[in-house]
Amino acid sequence: MADIKSQVPAYIQAIQPYLPGKPISELARELGLEDIIKLASNENPRGPSP
Repeated sequence: MADIKSQVPAYIQAIQPYLPGKPISELARELGLEDIIKLASNENPRGPSP
């Protein structure tokens, strides 16, 4: 039986794993902030564009 990795295209194997962001508490401590608003990657603090 063939190794499954050998069947995965090189461009797929080259994809880097997702690295999540830092937790809010750690970020607040590093930046010296008290109030941080958590936004998802597709959100912005100004709402939708016109």
